Amino acid sequence: MYYPYFRGKQFDLLALRTLLENDGLSKKVNPIIEPIKNTAALHKLLSYAQKKQHSFF
Repeated sequence: MYYPYFRGKQFDLLALRTLLENDGLSKKVNPIIEPIKNTAALHKLLSYAQKKQHSFF
């Protein structure tokens, strides 16, 4: 398992969502996100990750 740490900045969230959409994020990678702000991008990423059944912390 690999747990990369991300600050919840918009470009980080967009990159993670793009990886999820393209199936480029392995199930062995579980990103840890430190939310900076409660933004729409964060909510979109987490809801999409839930649909794809991928765990985020």
